[in-house]
Amino acid sequence: QGKQGDPDPLFLRVARKVDEWGRDNIGDRGYSAVGAVVGATYPEDIPKLRELMPHTMFLLPGYGAQGARPEDLAPAFDANGHGAVVAASRKIVLAHGDPANQMWEHAIETAVMEANEELAATLPPLRSLKR
Repeated sequence: QGKQGDPDPLFLRVARKVDEWGRDNIGDRGYSAVGAVVGATYPEDIPKLRELMPHTMFLLPGYGAQGARPEDLAPAFDANGHGAVVAASRKIVLAHGDPANQMWEHAIETAVMEANEELAATLPPLRSLKR
């Protein structure tokens, strides 16, 4: 985030550079070999960042434990549901709760399925993934 009132904050300047660096590396699916980590906990910035980096894959940390909601992530995806990867590390890694839990594999699998269903229900392009 830039200083209050900064007309060209650093994160926007970096976004322009990322787009520039990736222009000559765009693959068949329309995305560049250069990606960007875009904090999902700043959802108000995602539409502008997608505008500045239309061919950049986004890694979106912050979903779940850090407070980002699926609806906050929608502007990161294109109409086909492509263009971003949602990180839900804590939600999945800590799903088992107690390290002695013998059912840890089931707890992690359940957490992954719940995250997928929550994202698919909320993000229109991903609705086809619902079971």
